Amino acid sequence: MKFKHNKKRNTAFLFEALIKEMAKSVVSNNEERQGKIARIIKRHFQKRGILYKDLQTYKTLMNLKEAEETFAKRVLTEVRRDRERLNTQRIFAEQSKLIKKINIELGQTVYSNFVPNYKTMATIGQLFSENASTEEKILLEDKIIEEITRAEAKTEKEIMEHIDSIAYKTFTNKFNKTYAGKLHEEQQKVVSRYIFSVSDNGTSLKTYLNEEIERLRNEVKQSLELEEINSDDLMIEKANKVLDFLESLKSTPLDERTIKKIMQVQDLVREVNSHE
Repeated sequence: MKFKHNKKRNTAFLFEALIKEMAKSVVSNNEERQGKIARIIKRHFQKRGILYKDLQTYKTLMNLKEAEETFAKRVLTEVRRDRERLNTQRIFAEQSKLIKKINIELGQTVYSNFVPNYKTMATIGQLFSENASTEEKILLEDKIIEEITRAEAKTEKEIMEHIDSIAYKTFTNKFNKTYAGKLHEEQQKVVSRYIFSVSDNGTSLKTYLNEEIERLRNEVKQSLELEEINSDDLMIEKANKVLDFLESLKSTPLDERTIKKIMQVQDLVREVNSHE
């Protein structure tokens, strides 16, 4: 059975599409557009607002990965009850205001952004629809349970596929214009998590950098033991400056400038290791 779905009437899709648009604005340094998107999100997804509450019903289900089936069914039942308590007319009215705002201030291209897990979002949205029959809702429930109980071991490649390709290419092109050469594996990981951090509040980036910065610190310290470095006062001074920079990251905002510096350190460490 095929179900119809209007993604512009899917609160989770609208939110994620805006987050993706924000990511693209960040890497293109479009501060004016960033400001517009931030104001739209703040206005229409404010806590205790109807769209914020609607969004949480989607997130509760979408964040439930690899759950045991019985537990997943109980959660789905509770989420449906919470959703039924919301005023659907108010949701529709707020969605209309949001869509109008996006169309006027950002343009229709926002709806073309690649949104990970859209298929699951659409299924949940169809389940919440008042137009779905009892039979359709049973089928949709089964489909959702199947999706949220399925194990998903995401590889690095799959994570990369979730990142908007235009945003990724824009950032890497900007970096390459300043620092010639193709990005190597460690730099690619930093770029991918930096772009993705806009949609997960920086969690993936911070988690990765905690380990990566420690690795870089150890590598630089070890380089000080190399004869060609410990016998050169200038090289020792530069290495210590790199260590100071890595230490300062504990209290430094992770903006584009900082990310580029980290990538430079990664490049330096690679170069030193290649001459060992």
